Amino acid sequence: MSSEVERKYFAWMRTSVRNVVSVFLCAYAAVGVTAELAFLLSKERSLLYPAWLPLDWRASTRNFYVANVYQFVGISFPIFHNFINVTFPPISCCLLSRHIKLLGIRVSRIGYDCVRLQDNERVLVRCIKDQKNLYK
Repeated sequence: MSSEVERKYFAWMRTSVRNVVSVFLCAYAAVGVTAELAFLLSKERSLLYPAWLPLDWRASTRNFYVANVYQFVGISFPIFHNFINVTFPPISCCLLSRHIKLLGIRVSRIGYDCVRLQDNERVLVRCIKDQKNLYK
């Protein structure tokens, strides 16, 4: 990145992608936490999923919490897997489109920084190579 405009656009791009991931992450974390809290705060003891466990989770409060935490950890993996599956395609498309926009900014500046034709051609060839790499 050679110009200040490119650096500012890249910083904005990084911030916006992080914000999108944070929104998705908060939504998925809220799903997991509310599912667990619904079972922890209910009057009647029950688990997230019916399951056989090597301990009697109805016998004591400690066993109930151990079984609940065990199931919460178990359900966290599919939630995280779903989070990755849902966020990867839109984030990838977003990054690709913004990198193409960044490349457009670079191409539009060709000829303004250098006066020599060879330098301009070399910058244009680098831009074309970068675009080919983006599409791979």
